[in-house]
Amino acid sequence: LCRQTELFMEEARVFVFENYCRIHHKIDLATLGEKLAMDRERAERWIVDLIRNALLDAKIDSEEGCVVMGSGSVSIYEQVMDRTKELTS
Repeated sequence: LCRQTELFMEEARVFVFENYCRIHHKIDLATLGEKLAMDRERAERWIVDLIRNALLDAKIDSEEGCVVMGSGSVSIYEQVMDRTKELTS
C-alpha cells in the first residue's frame, strides 16, 4: 500500500481539480495549489500539463494568477445540428 501513495495522490489531485473546474469558472492558483498539496509554481506546472494532456478547455492567466475555464455551453447552431441528425437517423 505504501508503494501506491504517489499514484493515489496523483489521482486525488485530478479528482479535486475536476471538481473545482465543474464548480468554478475562475480558480486562484494559490488556492488550488493549497487544495492539491502543492506550492503555487508546482501546481501551475501540473495544471499546464493536465490541460495539455487532457485537452481541457482552460487557460492560465499569469497576470491574475488563476485558471480560467472555457465555457462548456453548446452553441444554438450545434444544438440544432445535433437534433437534426437525430431526426434523420
